[in-house]
Amino acid sequence: MDGRLGGKGIRGSGRRGPTPGRNARRKAGPALAILALSLSACAPRLRYVADVDPLGFLAPDLRYYLSSSRAETLALAELFPASGQRGIALEAAGRVDRLALGAGEDGRFEAAAFGSFPAGRANALLAADPGWKREGDGWIEEGGDLRVAFADKRLALVSNRPLGLMTPRLLEPGPSPLPAAASDLAGGDLLVMVPDAYGILSGLAGAEDGTSSARFTLAAAWYPDGAGSRETRAAFVFPDERSARVYESVARLALYGAVRALFDTDSGDSLLGGASWSREGALVRVRLPPVEAGPWNEALGRLAAGVRRSSSDR
Repeated sequence: MDGRLGGKGIRGSGRRGPTPGRNARRKAGPALAILALSLSACAPRLRYVADVDPLGFLAPDLRYYLSSSRAETLALAELFPASGQRGIALEAAGRVDRLALGAGEDGRFEAAAFGSFPAGRANALLAADPGWKREGDGWIEEGGDLRVAFADKRLALVSNRPLGLMTPRLLEPGPSPLPAAASDLAGGDLLVMVPDAYGILSGLAGAEDGTSSARFTLAAAWYPDGAGSRETRAAFVFPDERSARVYESVARLALYGAVRALFDTDSGDSLLGGASWSREGALVRVRLPPVEAGPWNEALGRLAAGVRRSSSDR
């Protein structure tokens, strides 16, 4: 897959655009807090390929990838607002159509969001704010590393590394981190992709990574049912059919450990007891029964804490 969903129209030309947010360093909450202050139109300089999956704008070597709809971005904002800026984060999440977020093992993150972010007022606010200064086509937090830029009212970029590392991919999007074999999961309201899934799931469960040959990418998608519950569908993508056959039991154990680490006993029993497994060539699939909003939110909070620990330890 090349990360594209549709045509190849080029968008954007003119001036630049951004947005504020303080105390932001990592993950969805800070990114959303930054997006919130874009209120009026402006024509920025950045150009990009239109109608693509924003995951293609992210670096190809990150440790985790996430893609979320507006509803799931709002749910994330409830859990991960920037300190003291919960309202701003929620307002920003309401402007997102699709958020793509990636985090590296070195603590870096990148985010690209399609939505409604006209940046004229944000430009003026940042220009007048001594806490921000120009850097290339966007802005950088004074004394910090948070950056933001707006290609136009449709596309926003946020990172804690120079945005010049992202902008070349706006015209030449990279391959999607979602393996082609699992492309049917692309429609999930929340989609998480982990290229080195075995090592990460083992660490989450507190186990040592002793099975060096058991390597697979995990793609997991969640589908809300309208009543607050979410059904999980996941795919373990192995290098080949033989690896899938030999290491399917390892994938099952890794998922078992992760569920036990993230969910309370009753919810974990229900999820694992209702799991439906299948193998298709190099793909091992699992479908879990719906989980209610309360246990889901608690599990998401534990997962976020684990990701932060993993990033800070490296």
